[in-house]
Amino acid sequence: MADQGSSSVPRFVGQSIGRKENRRFLTGRGKYVDDHSVPGMLYAHFVRSPMARAKIEKIDISAAKALPGVYGVFLAEDINPTCKKPLPNIFAGDVALDKSGIPTPLAEGEVGYVGDPVVIIVAEDRYIAEDAADLVEIDYDPLDPIIEAADAKNGKPCLPHLVNNVLSATEMALPGSNEAFESAATVVKKTIAAARAAPSPMETRSLIATTGAHEQVEVYFASQNPHHARAYIADVLGLSENDVRVISPDVGGGFGQKFFVHRDEIAVIQASRILGRPVKWVEDR
Repeated sequence: MADQGSSSVPRFVGQSIGRKENRRFLTGRGKYVDDHSVPGMLYAHFVRSPMARAKIEKIDISAAKALPGVYGVFLAEDINPTCKKPLPNIFAGDVALDKSGIPTPLAEGEVGYVGDPVVIIVAEDRYIAEDAADLVEIDYDPLDPIIEAADAKNGKPCLPHLVNNVLSATEMALPGSNEAFESAATVVKKTIAAARAAPSPMETRSLIATTGAHEQVEVYFASQNPHHARAYIADVLGLSENDVRVISPDVGGGFGQKFFVHRDEIAVIQASRILGRPVKWVEDR
């Protein structure tokens, strides 16, 4: 046992620190985003691309908009211009961005992967939103996708806002390092392949977005990193961080998936701001 009276010995160093939250979770009393409700709340659902890469030729949302209980059917032209700046690359800032292109909440003109969000539907309940999604008709013109990472080296972009397929680049140039490589007897270069990772937490990605007075935004958010989320949302929406409140209740796992703010999550927030109503979105599997 550490000497509790000694100022030179930190109180908890070397001690076993018991968990205090286990009983609540093990007895089913955890409270996640989907356990929260806000008065006047609507529900969102996305229409996503079934194509790995394709041009969007035509979108017909008339039948979806006419379905009773639907409050909004939003395309890229409705959501994307409401952002005050391009969505930053979540891994490496602007390293792979073409300044003339804009990574956007919804796919615009072209889809770049299966699951790319194209349309967001907001309705009085999730069932109506999903029924409305089935009524959206999208005509795609398929394009050749890039399947393997090795094939991406030719520099041909797979998304319209990319000038190359570099996701992130890290350079370390310590004093004398270039000279050391140039004078070295042997220089070893190696390509290292990493396995794919597919986080699948117990709780899927989810949030409830509410717009308050003076354009203030409050988000119940299943986030591993709520301080970053607040800064990111404020930056993209052109708001002060003081005007954005992010509440992360119990989070049912994340494994890195919930460390960032994703494109579709920004779309949910913007749909809430357009409608002036709270909007809940819970990702399905």
